[in-house]
Amino acid sequence: MVKNNLQKAKVSIELYIEAREKCPRIFQGRDVSNQDLKECFKVVTLSTLPGVTPLGYCASIVRFEDVDWNKFNVEALLKRLMMVMEYFLKEGLDFSGFHVVLDLANLKFGHLKKFNIEIMKTIKILMKAYPVSFSRISLINYPQFIQKGIAIFKPFLSEKLMQRVRTLILSVTM
Repeated sequence: MVKNNLQKAKVSIELYIEAREKCPRIFQGRDVSNQDLKECFKVVTLSTLPGVTPLGYCASIVRFEDVDWNKFNVEALLKRLMMVMEYFLKEGLDFSGFHVVLDLANLKFGHLKKFNIEIMKTIKILMKAYPVSFSRISLINYPQFIQKGIAIFKPFLSEKLMQRVRTLILSVTM
């Protein structure tokens, strides 16, 4: 987050341009009629809740819908996330506090295996390029292997962000 700092804004813009140069596949072929993106809509739900939380944060829910990890395309998901971020930037959404809830009820270890070193480096670049400040990342309905999963991501995420990851045991009964 640039916090009305001109120098930080310049760095953020430079990082955004760098991300577009280093990760061109994420910024190309972003037509929603693209087959990979169509499939991504079936496999992962991204929902931004209307309004803000009592603390003034925007909240989003991410849910893996399909237990078949072979259908999961990380690159398509990153494209989708960047499209959403750019839409929010265009609309002037304040990213000073963002609460993400990850519903991992349908997550399998195979989903995590899709996050290879190249993808993780791309995520690290993209996270620096967008002026987002995560207030909290909540993991709900998570499987027992999630600690191993967190260990995969830890080297690529800042310590500050890792401190904002909260695990909550919530069971949804239908």
